[in-house]
Amino acid sequence: MVLKIGQLEGAINRYKRSRPFADGILPLELRLMATLYGEMIYYRMASVDLSKRSAPVQVLVKHWS
Repeated sequence: MVLKIGQLEGAINRYKRSRPFADGILPLELRLMATLYGEMIYYRMASVDLSKRSAPVQVLVKHWS
């Protein structure tokens, strides 16, 4: 599955709306998606092959997309 950066942004935002967090500490699930997002930004990637990512990242992104 090809994941576009806008889709990942949407997944992150849906997660944040449904599960607010405090103290500036990102929950593990959000941290995993944010790490992928940061990598995409850093390497200027418009999309990634989600099947080449870890199983937890695949499950999270698919669930929140």
